[in-house]
Amino acid sequence: MKTKALLSFICFIVVIISFPLVSRSAEPEIEVNKTSETAIVKTPEIEAIDTTKGENEVIETPENESVNTAEIEEVKTAETEVIKTLEMEQVNVVEPQQPQDDGLLQAQTVFFQYYKNPENFQKSIDIINNILLEDPNNCDALIFLSRIWLTYGHYLRDNSSPVKWDRFKKGSEIAQKAIKVDPSNPDTYFYYVANEASLAKSKGIIGSYFLVRRIKKGINKVLELDPNHTEGIAMKGAVLNSIPGIMGGDVKEAEILIRKSLLLDPHLTSTKIFLAKNLFKQKQYEQAKTVLYEVLAETNPTVLADWHLNKRSALKWIRIINEKQQSQQT
Repeated sequence: MKTKALLSFICFIVVIISFPLVSRSAEPEIEVNKTSETAIVKTPEIEAIDTTKGENEVIETPENESVNTAEIEEVKTAETEVIKTLEMEQVNVVEPQQPQDDGLLQAQTVFFQYYKNPENFQKSIDIINNILLEDPNNCDALIFLSRIWLTYGHYLRDNSSPVKWDRFKKGSEIAQKAIKVDPSNPDTYFYYVANEASLAKSKGIIGSYFLVRRIKKGINKVLELDPNHTEGIAMKGAVLNSIPGIMGGDVKEAEILIRKSLLLDPHLTSTKIFLAKNLFKQKQYEQAKTVLYEVLAETNPTVLADWHLNKRSALKWIRIINEKQQSQQT
């Protein structure tokens, strides 16, 4: 009996001694800061950098934990480096597209010097074709190529030249490709219409019913997408001035449209050539010559290269008007 009592007493003592040890080993799992109501910010949370925090934001810490300012500065420095790295990665994503833009810019620079050297037409065409080999759906390149062929065609004086016709035809085909790539871009339709109308006029078939219908549809699409498309408005006026009245031609409406275009861009010399032709058709010869002399005296043309081409047209039409006036006097 005494032995059993002694054993029971020893077991009780062992339990009392081991109880605090079990409690201390369990403490880290239910850690609570009794000296502060603020939750303890653990190290992994501090290392997770939040780039939305301001430089002067105060980070709350438990009262029994000392703030290491050196560590905070180190975190800020690391945060700055992370942001810089992200910014560099964003820049690098854009970089591959840059050579393509440079190629288009190079083509434009070469092309707009065509009045100095006509070989620049073919040089700019070659540059654009190289761009399209890598990116056949580059709409900006397609539009500009169509524009080159249009001007290249007008550069030839002989309207009966198959070479001239072929240039307008190529410009039209390229514009049709651009329309498929981006049917919401008004310039795609404009250069299609411009090349088609120029081809028809060169061949002397501008009065073709089906052709006029197609051209009108294209112009209406340009102005539907952009009601203030300067060249589109002028082109509509030029077409109305060229086609017979029975097919919808109207010289008075044409003049209104052309003058509206000039209000939007008074330095677009190609539009002034349209106006001079319209006034000539209305037998307003002196007014027509005044407009043509304005082309020759232009000091701030919208497109310098085209101005050189349009000066040639202005001189031609001044000569035509003078001959017309002289013939009426005799």
